[in-house]
Amino acid sequence: MEISSSYLTGTNSALIALEVPRAHVVTLQTYIDSYEGVGVVRTLDREQSIIGILTTPDMMPVVFEILHHLAPTVPWRPLERFPEEVAKDFLAQL
Repeated sequence: MEISSSYLTGTNSALIALEVPRAHVVTLQTYIDSYEGVGVVRTLDREQSIIGILTTPDMMPVVFEILHHLAPTVPWRPLERFPEEVAKDFLAQL
């Protein structure tokens, strides 16, 4: 399992953690959902407005490309410190 500052990857899954202003979470989710099969957006921490994009390691470049194109419209930033416990608990539920 590889852990970066903003993502966690396993054999079959990857979780990208981002801080997104609450007002933009639904917009980001709609964009990601419109690319069928790319990923699923879930809230990891409501209070801090941290979301996770669950995808596969092979689809991570596609997700990062989408995020790059969304940046002017939907402000987001990768987490400086990945919430390992939250992510591992989330991935264990799958």
